[in-house]
Amino acid sequence: MFLTSTDGTKIAYDVQGEGPLLLLLQGFDEPRQIWHEIGYVERLRQHFRVVTMDRRALVRAINQLSLRRIA
Repeated sequence: MFLTSTDGTKIAYDVQGEGPLLLLLQGFDEPRQIWHEIGYVERLRQHFRVVTMDRRALVRAINQLSLRRIA
């Protein structure tokens, strides 16, 4: 899924599970899928509504990013 920020940047995210919201943020150069690959989402979604998202600087999340938008 994607959401669009006020400046038009598309940001990719995933939501899985039910319960209290838990947002997982990865290191700067890792995609959101890392949380799926290492098994965190699978285990946590049984008790939480798990949200993973790409950071703005990742190509998957952004159509055409200028360096001014990273901040």
